Amino acid sequence: MDAAARPSEAHDVGWYVLRCKSREEDRAIEHLANQGFEAFAPGCRVTRRVGTVRRKLSEPMFPGYAFVRLSSTRHDWSTLRSTRGVMQLVRFGATAPRVPAGVIDALRRLDGIDLDAQAAARLQPGDPVRLLDGPFAGLQGVYLQRDGLLRACVLLECMQQQVRVTVPDAALARVD
Repeated sequence: MDAAARPSEAHDVGWYVLRCKSREEDRAIEHLANQGFEAFAPGCRVTRRVGTVRRKLSEPMFPGYAFVRLSSTRHDWSTLRSTRGVMQLVRFGATAPRVPAGVIDALRRLDGIDLDAQAAARLQPGDPVRLLDGPFAGLQGVYLQRDGLLRACVLLECMQQQVRVTVPDAALARVD
């Protein structure tokens, strides 16, 4: 292969999103690897209540989805549909959008992150916070607690009464 063909081949390869069967992301990745595809599904660690006990569990960051690296000239995309654990390639109309390489790099760095530790390091119950986004942008309140994956409960002073709201964790900034 001549050197002139290599740059176009590199441009031909990209990351795409796969819809996986429920709770079968790992199975899909294993079977894709057996077929020679590079694939991954980033995960995170969270604390969940299992019965009466709280346990630290690994969960998919995007339940039901995985990322696969494909070439439009070297790979037969039709084999994806019959791969165990895979439902389909995510498409918008007839187009399967490519995921930017920077996003994939960031997801690889975040793979395995402990979300509870990240939130605990950032905000503690009772901390004064300001909302950065959404319908309550600019209002100040008091951070109460985490409320599920990437959400937080905040106590706001609104119309002369305290109102408890749930907002995205990323929409909060500590007021110093």
